[in-house]
Amino acid sequence: ARTPLSKQHIIIKPKSRWSYSGSPNEHPSIARAMREIATHPVFRPTIENILGRNPALLEIQVMTAAYGAGGQHFHSDTVISGNSLLYGRTFLPHYTLFIPLQDTTFDMGPTSVCPGTQYCYELNTRVCEEHGFPVSGKPHNETHVPVWKAGHGALANQQMFHRGSEHWGVGKPNR
Repeated sequence: ARTPLSKQHIIIKPKSRWSYSGSPNEHPSIARAMREIATHPVFRPTIENILGRNPALLEIQVMTAAYGAGGQHFHSDTVISGNSLLYGRTFLPHYTLFIPLQDTTFDMGPTSVCPGTQYCYELNTRVCEEHGFPVSGKPHNETHVPVWKAGHGALANQQMFHRGSEHWGVGKPNR
């Protein structure tokens, strides 16, 4: 049986990590989810301030990581040799909105970002290792457990380097 999200994508460090996508024409639930995002009273004006009126929402992608998923290296979701950084009159910028569907703690492998790298032609790994950070935040001590709250989004240019962090939370749910 065909599920609403049936196209599996190549993914970095695929052990215990999955990625599926779909378009609104493939299933009513995908169209409904995309409509909720596109008409959200906070998101809509924010994205229109960045991209202009009536930006296109093209696809929805669901990624999950289970206990044991290894940490990915920092990467961009666009091809370095063909993107809007090099061909600004040919390629329009694309954005990704990361939204956790459940509260996500540091040990569950949250998305880590390296802001400003959307302007870099090549990745300097040292820069991201030193300045990148998990969207959930890092624990300051054993009693401080930061949480990336369910439904709170992180909007990023697809050229910005990011990664899925390691999921090492024993007994924690898949995220």
